[in-house]
Amino acid sequence: MILLLLAGLSTGLVDDYERGMALARGDQWDEARATFLEGQRKAPRDKRFPLELAGIAYRDRDLPAARRLLQQALHLDPHDRYGNNFLGTLYFLEGNLDAALRYWNAVGKPLLEDVRFDPPPRLDPALLGRLPAFSAGGMLAAADLQTTRARLDALGVFRRYRIELIAKPEERFGVAVTTVERPRWNNLPALLRGLPFQTGHFDLLNVRGSGVNWTSLLRWDAQKRRAATTVEGPLRQDPARRYALWLDTRREVWNTGEAEDFRLGKEEFGAELRMLSGPRLEWRSGVQVARRAFSNAPELRPGTSLGYRTGVSYRWLTLPERRLEADSSARWEVARMLTGTRDVFSRTQASVSARWLPRALGTDVAMTTRFRAGKTLGRTPFDELFLLGIERDNDLWLRGHAGTRHGKKGSAPLGRDYALLNWEIDKELFRHSLFTILAGPLLDAGRPFGAARPSDPEQWLWDAGAQLKVRVLGSWTAVLSYGRDLHSGRGAFYISFLP
Repeated sequence: MILLLLAGLSTGLVDDYERGMALARGDQWDEARATFLEGQRKAPRDKRFPLELAGIAYRDRDLPAARRLLQQALHLDPHDRYGNNFLGTLYFLEGNLDAALRYWNAVGKPLLEDVRFDPPPRLDPALLGRLPAFSAGGMLAAADLQTTRARLDALGVFRRYRIELIAKPEERFGVAVTTVERPRWNNLPALLRGLPFQTGHFDLLNVRGSGVNWTSLLRWDAQKRRAATTVEGPLRQDPARRYALWLDTRREVWNTGEAEDFRLGKEEFGAELRMLSGPRLEWRSGVQVARRAFSNAPELRPGTSLGYRTGVSYRWLTLPERRLEADSSARWEVARMLTGTRDVFSRTQASVSARWLPRALGTDVAMTTRFRAGKTLGRTPFDELFLLGIERDNDLWLRGHAGTRHGKKGSAPLGRDYALLNWEIDKELFRHSLFTILAGPLLDAGRPFGAARPSDPEQWLWDAGAQLKVRVLGSWTAVLSYGRDLHSGRGAFYISFLP
């Protein structure tokens, strides 16, 4: 009896599938869909029904439904060649190359016929040849695409780039890498962006096609004088290994709420090696020497220190179908004072960040979230404490708390340790060949621990507001933000320029 029931059930499923296929061949698509749905209801673990339903959805130009049905089929059989190829093709047609490669790679696609830079960038041939992690004659793997992007980003000579996969006959493909190089010397917009803040940026990029960049900053603000220069480039023409040398000098006036100001003078020199390991992992290691002096602040400890620092960052989540990426990083610094009591102190910081593009196509909406925390150990000098607020020499932003008062540093919360959350959404409002305008809300939450001054809060601080971004000529971005401290009711307007 059981064998007869099973035979009857099998015959019914075959009838549903064959009847649906016959209806589809006769262009009776609605009837075919209904028949396949009935077959799927009877046999929810039969991959053939969602595969055929995906084909009907694709014919009706309902791509989200087609993707959903193909994912159902691949959940039943992850190795199905037709399903992987079909789903990869859908993502390729939408312009989501990362998602396409996830499924194409499962069936040994795409095979590359050629790889070219169009136009060829002004780079040494040996360095240029090491930028792509893929080559003609092989398969373009998702990990190799991500590794290539990491190398292009690390090189620091491109304003933007695009990696395109071009379909060719007989299921072959070509890769075209289109790059837009940053100007070798500062162009006029780049020079002007710092003038409102009494700052000049002077850059020399990609020296003689070597990938070596020399960037400098000079600020003549009487309250926050600064001169800094950095030279970085690939080690032995390898874009995955880079070195950096830097020198930074500051002369700053601080007002921390006391009756009188004090001055901080600091010189710092350092060297660092940066290494990319595959598409996800990067580590850094370096040494630095710092000399600090304080005037009119006898309680603060001057002196010279020698330190070592190391860091690692890792992309631990990549969901190309959801257009979601998440990264984590950690940094550790330890130093010994070479003068005075010769104390040892250290700083540790860790962060987790995520970026989500909620729409299937385009980048006109983006949501970014980042959480960071830091801790110090030992007798940490004043200039190594953590400042939470908007200030040009600080990246720990609470956008409702100004980092300066009358141009002098010291108004933002200071602490030995901290926790900080930043969240924002950017929505593209207008796009033109000369500029693009984006806007969106922001929310920051931060707390300093081990306050440096009695006036510093020992509680969570919440700032809410909005920001406007204007990307000019694709070369730099002006950011105007307003944040309001939800505890005190005070707000802060701030404008900054990003390269």
